[in-house]
Amino acid sequence: MTSVTATASGGTTSRGVFNNNSSSPTMTNVTATASGGSDNNSGVYNHTSSSPTMMNVTARGSGGTYSYGVYNDSSSPTMMNVTARGSGGIHNRGVYNYSSSSPTMTNVTAMGSGESNSNYGVFNYFSSPTMTNVTTTALGGTNGCGVYNSSSSPTIQNSAISASGGTSGNYGIYNTAGSGTYTVTVNNSQVMGSTNTIRNDAEFTTRVGASKLEGGAVTGGGTFACVFTYNASHTALNATCQ
Repeated sequence: MTSVTATASGGTTSRGVFNNNSSSPTMTNVTATASGGSDNNSGVYNHTSSSPTMMNVTARGSGGTYSYGVYNDSSSPTMMNVTARGSGGIHNRGVYNYSSSSPTMTNVTAMGSGESNSNYGVFNYFSSPTMTNVTTTALGGTNGCGVYNSSSSPTIQNSAISASGGTSGNYGIYNTAGSGTYTVTVNNSQVMGSTNTIRNDAEFTTRVGASKLEGGAVTGGGTFACVFTYNASHTALNATCQ
């Protein structure tokens, strides 16, 4: 196991591993930790078309205004057996997929946690990852989202998504956009959020199959389509997830 630690002293950023314009590096058996920066701390930062293969990687960012486990910026890595955690900052994200990042995420654990403003397990911003066997958790803070999709169309399967402990809102999946058309697909998964299991803006179609929705009802505009989906009491939900 290789360990990389970055600690900034009064600096603006801290990055454990920084992949920049690297098309296909391979990271195996790596623990990457970043802390101390006053702005952004990222355990692993993949920048500008960097699409590494990440296997057996643990990435942690803590203590910055924004703390990320893994930050993908215009990058689409293959992530397998990855643990990513952002904690101790004002805004914490386990995995942040930014600006046309479409990683393949398999057997990934992602968590945003801490007494903060917002905690997101996975944050997709104009990005559409494929998420398989992903456990994503938002814990504590003011607002928490297991998966936050901003103008994004992820495909999620065989995954566990949860948000709890937020003082103002806990959302399993939160879908928001100012314009455009987006589709979120969820199959064979569990989604938990006490405020809403799924919250849609009008631009979204959310399709849920063979999944458990536990907590608050689905809400918002757009389109909901549920097939073989049930709540915490194992009561079948109807075609619109109610």
